[in-house]
Amino acid sequence: MAELFGPIGRMYDWLMSMGDPRVADWPLMSSPFPIVSIIAFYIYTVTVLGPKFMKNRQPYPIEPIIIVYNIIMVIASAAFFYYGGQLTYFPPGGKFSLVCEPIDYSTKPESMRLPKLSWWLLLLKMTEFSDTIFFVLRKKFTHISMLHVMHHSMVAWGFWTGLKFGAGGHNAFFPLINLFIHTIMYSYYCLAALGPSVRKYLWWKKYLTILQMVQFGIALVHACIPLFVDCGFPKFFIYVLVGHAVFFFGMFLNFYRRSYKVDNNDENNNNGQIVHKNKSNQRFTKKYIGNGNNLVHRHVSNKKKNISQIHDLKTSRTANFVNGSMSR
Repeated sequence: MAELFGPIGRMYDWLMSMGDPRVADWPLMSSPFPIVSIIAFYIYTVTVLGPKFMKNRQPYPIEPIIIVYNIIMVIASAAFFYYGGQLTYFPPGGKFSLVCEPIDYSTKPESMRLPKLSWWLLLLKMTEFSDTIFFVLRKKFTHISMLHVMHHSMVAWGFWTGLKFGAGGHNAFFPLINLFIHTIMYSYYCLAALGPSVRKYLWWKKYLTILQMVQFGIALVHACIPLFVDCGFPKFFIYVLVGHAVFFFGMFLNFYRRSYKVDNNDENNNNGQIVHKNKSNQRFTKKYIGNGNNLVHRHVSNKKKNISQIHDLKTSRTANFVNGSMSR
């Protein structure tokens, strides 16, 4: 790589040399190109290809599929949370320290359990791309917000990075609480997908966003501990974890403020997620969702048509009045 791209190639080779040799030959793990390609294809599909495909089609009635999908995600998240906890922090098997835990790079069978679990978690995070695919198939284009797409993309990338450069150690904390939060979230989505008769009891929907913020707040505090307590955990990971937590805490805080404090025109989509009708989301939709422009243009066209009809009605009434006066 260095011979082809000079300084950039040398930096790439240096980064790859820091990777965990235990996972170098695993599927998706030899280089970042497979995961980057998958994420890029996901973004292109949900923002360009999918909307074009659905442009002249009716929304697909896939609610039963969504319910089954949510049930599977609840079971998978809960099972991985329990198993991961047993390998890390939960008694009797978990021996990890919450304060600071170094990464065990050995190839002992017990040391390989966490990297293997992390690989399956990476697949789980890519499976969550289906959330957005369902929006496309149901023509819920305004639900495909920048936060939604960035969250799915960056979480998948973050899980790949953690596995590539060292699964386990202090890194294990965030995936664990993420699985716990997602167990609750997909439980809510499953109930919300059952229809209005159940959805009206889900008054606690806004607390899902609060849980997300709490998750990233706790992750931020936990990630900073090795800055003060040295246990041999790589500083590189500290900065990555801190940056990830700060970024998403800010994104979800901004979402919460706009959704529950400012804009009263929010709507709850059929998968239970809160979608806010704000200018930034409209700009994202207009820019990246091809069909969004048609929707906006139709809205403007209909508005102009209504104004024209009102003008014609007023003109007609004026003419009748004038004609009536002249006849008298």
